[in-house]
Amino acid sequence: MLHFEANRIAPARAAISGIAGCFVLLLTLTSCGVISARMYDNEKGAVAEVRTIQTAQTRYFAQSGRWARSLKELESAHMIDTELLSGHRAGYRYELTQTESGYTISATPNAFNESGSRSFYSDQTMVIHEHRGPTVATAGDPALPPER
Repeated sequence: MLHFEANRIAPARAAISGIAGCFVLLLTLTSCGVISARMYDNEKGAVAEVRTIQTAQTRYFAQSGRWARSLKELESAHMIDTELLSGHRAGYRYELTQTESGYTISATPNAFNESGSRSFYSDQTMVIHEHRGPTVATAGDPALPPER
C-alpha cells in the first residue's frame, strides 16, 4: 500500500513543479515587459525634457542676447523648474554645458538598460541626436525626426 501512495505522490509533485516553473517564467516575462515599458516612458520623457531645455535656451537668448551657461541660470530666470535644475528626473540625468559656439545638452540614463537604453544630445541647432548603447550621445549620432 505504501508503494501505491508513493506512485500517486510523484506525479503530483511533478505537476506542482511544472506549475511553479510556469509561474516563475510568467513573472520573469511580466517584469521584463514592465521594465521595457518604464524605459520607454523614461526615454520619451528625456526627449521632452531636452526639448524643454531647448525652448528655455531660446527664450533666454531672446531676452539676454546669450545662451544660459547652466541649468541654474535657466531656473533663476524661471524658465525651468527646480526638479529639472537638480539634473535628475525620471531615470535620466541632464547636463547643460556652455561651448564656444553655444551650448550642449545631454540626457543619459541613470542606470543603462534599467532606466533607459538610449542617451540624447542636442545643441543650439535644436536637433536631438540619440545613441543606443551605454555611451553618451554626440552630434555624430543619428538625429531623431522632428516633433510634429
